[in-house]
Order: sequence, then structure tokens, then C-alpha cells
Amino acid sequence: MKRIIALALSIVTFILCSGVSVFAATSTESDVVPYYNNTNSASVTFAISSTGKATFNLSCIGKSGITTKITAVSYIQRKVGLIWVKVDNGIDGKKWTDTVNGTNLNKSHSIQLSKTGTYRVKAEYTVYGSGGSEDVIEKVITATY
Repeated sequence: MKRIIALALSIVTFILCSGVSVFAATSTESDVVPYYNNTNSASVTFAISSTGKATFNLSCIGKSGITTKITAVSYIQRKVGLIWVKVDNGIDGKKWTDTVNGTNLNKSHSIQLSKTGTYRVKAEYTVYGSGGSEDVIEKVITATY
């Protein structure tokens, strides 16, 4: 019995002391790229100046020979407590709608903010083309004033 226990302890000790190599794949955020039917890329940039002028830039690049139309619906929201409230931009619905019949949409919008706080831009691109059903891409970016 002592021999069996000694043998078992020897095996366990050998297993614990022997090196085990473990390899994992490395990844960065830039490695993950979503696949879209009609879109190569979509982005939004957002900045607020020290005087409270909020400016955001929309950019959506379609696939050459495939993309036929791009629509972007965007708006600015201000954080009030735990909720986000649309900022009045002087347009019905408090949102901008931009459309281009073609492959690339590049548009900029600005508004003067009246209060300090945390703001965000939400933009939703709908990209149409012959690559399949339309792509719907939402982008959100936050800034503080």
C-alpha cells in the first residue's frame, strides 16, 4: 500500500513539476473587421471647441461598382442624468439626413451648444447596392464640453 501511495505521489509530483507549454493566438481590435455587402468603411469624428461649437464629420465609403446610394441620419444628444436627450438643431425631428447617389458620403455638421456636459453623436448609415441587402451601420462617439 505504501508503494502505491509513493508511486502516486511521484507521478503527481512529476506532472506538477514538468513544464506545460500553452500557446494562445494574439489579437488586436484592428484585426476584427465586420463584413458588409455594400460598404468598405464608415466612421464619425466628433469634437467640441472650448467655446461650445460642436462639429462632427460623417464618412462612409462604399464599394466601387457595387454601392449605389448612401443615407446617413445623425443627431447630437446631451446626457441628462442617466438618459440621453436630443439637442435641438433647428430641424424638425432634431436630426440631419444626408443622402448621396453614389459611392462616397462625406458630410460635416456644426451646432453651437448652450450648456456644458457630456454629448454624443449617433449616426446611422444605410448603404444600398448590388452586393446584397442594404447595410445598416450605427456609429456613436462621445465628447465633453
